[in-house]
Amino acid sequence: MSRLVKISIILRSKNYVIKKNIIRYREKAAKDAEDVLGRSQQLLKQAGRQDISILEEDVRLFCKESHNLRVIRGYPLFEELRSTPNAILQELGKLFLAITVWVIYMKSIAVSIR
Repeated sequence: MSRLVKISIILRSKNYVIKKNIIRYREKAAKDAEDVLGRSQQLLKQAGRQDISILEEDVRLFCKESHNLRVIRGYPLFEELRSTPNAILQELGKLFLAITVWVIYMKSIAVSIR
């Protein structure tokens, strides 16, 4: 085999490995988003809320951008709020509304950039 043919084979195999890794990453990302959506819907049902209040597109965006999240340790919410579970759910509803507004804002920025 000539040297050029060997180089071509090596490059093709490297490209193949890169493409396979990208495909695996995308498949894992899709599965992770499905898991997050399923768990979110389960928690909403337990709280007596409709599971359609979280859109699949929003969950995928959340998972895609989750590398920007940071964990801040604190006290459990019921201790911080010194409240009943229903009051905590109301506070979480306000937080969910704020997150929804943020997602809509970010989508509008993305649209205006294009």
